[in-house]
Amino acid sequence: MFHRSPPPTPDATSKPLLIGYFPQKTEPRPDFLKAEGVIEICGVAGCISAPPTDWIDPWQHNAMWAYATPSLAASIAQEQDRLAYEIYAYKLDSATFRRLRRG
Repeated sequence: MFHRSPPPTPDATSKPLLIGYFPQKTEPRPDFLKAEGVIEICGVAGCISAPPTDWIDPWQHNAMWAYATPSLAASIAQEQDRLAYEIYAYKLDSATFRRLRRG
């Protein structure tokens, strides 16, 4: 079992780091997801909201698999499909997890 450590002290806080942008489709909540409060999903993994077809082929993403600018991210979707995607900014937040000991 893992537990998130307490937030850092004020002198050690850091701002989330922008890692890039990515086009994603926002999809309605699928029927199998029994979470009535959820209306729509934009999943990072692509299991529910798929990324553009062949997005990886141009090999223009950065080391974090995102794109440097919103316009570059938008250009990855095929022109006829671009209006179906929204551009999301991805940020990396620092969090430390520690293992809880049982007993």
